[in-house]
Amino acid sequence: MNQKEYSPLIESSETGSKDCLQADKYQLYKRRWYILSVYTAIVLICNLTLNTWAPISEPCKIIFGWENWQVIFIVNWTPLCMLVSAGPSIWMMDKKGLRASVILCTFLLTAGKVFQVIPSSDPLTRTILLNIGQCISMLSTPVGLGAPPSISATWFPPKERTTATAISTLFAYLGVACAFVVGPYLVPITKRVHIGSVDVAFTNHTVYDIETMTTNLSEYMGIQLGISALLLVCVLVYFPDKPPLPPCATSSDRVHESKQEFKTLISDYRFLYLGFLFGISFGIYFGWLGLLALAVRPFGISESLAAWIGTASVVAGIFSGIIIAR
Repeated sequence: MNQKEYSPLIESSETGSKDCLQADKYQLYKRRWYILSVYTAIVLICNLTLNTWAPISEPCKIIFGWENWQVIFIVNWTPLCMLVSAGPSIWMMDKKGLRASVILCTFLLTAGKVFQVIPSSDPLTRTILLNIGQCISMLSTPVGLGAPPSISATWFPPKERTTATAISTLFAYLGVACAFVVGPYLVPITKRVHIGSVDVAFTNHTVYDIETMTTNLSEYMGIQLGISALLLVCVLVYFPDKPPLPPCATSSDRVHESKQEFKTLISDYRFLYLGFLFGISFGIYFGWLGLLALAVRPFGISESLAAWIGTASVVAGIFSGIIIAR
């Protein structure tokens, strides 16, 4: 048996969890759940922003005259911005700590939403503003998607880390599910009236209908801006890099040799293999969800039904992940 298969990728000099919760060196703080809750809310709104446009692609086509490629373009800001900001975000989390990284993440989310609520009667101008805002917001995704292990290792003892990581990671995807439900609800495509027990949809859009959808879209962006701004305030008020005392020895500070650790990782075939598998599955998953409404439309599946399909798949993944984590 190859012993290397079971050795850690990066060796640690820390002692095990048996030293946890020694009164003079370590302490477990209840505020760790506040930190986890705030961070989970941040990544939830980050994922909602990530999945904002596909579920409301049809209203956007009506309002702005978008084609399918324009919907795909605004959705693709997520992977493009992740490629650009991944390196700086990793460096910042490693060198500047959690507080600075999460503040920047939340600030970028809020700043992007500011651009997206700027009104304009010109469809092209509004489209440009929406794309600029989406680009800025998506620069925050590496911290939003990558910090859960760091938060759980810093604030939680070993026996709670798997659960804490699962909560902050999997419940963040609730934002993706919320976008499928909230988007079409707040920015509906058609008006519906009830004639007896029959739900009748009107698809002929008047100027008034377009103005109503435009207002609804602005309100949707405003809600996202308000939530992002509130979370930014929460982080500014209290979100320290680490607790006064670590919960256990494995949470204690140690010297990071980033360059050496990076070289160790990229030269280890196990890391490259895991990274490749995760990248393929992650990319397919988000690519499928991000363009679900467009992908299934040729099969006669409505945007509303596509939204519920996406919601069901995300929610199933969330709860199965939590169960497995326990």
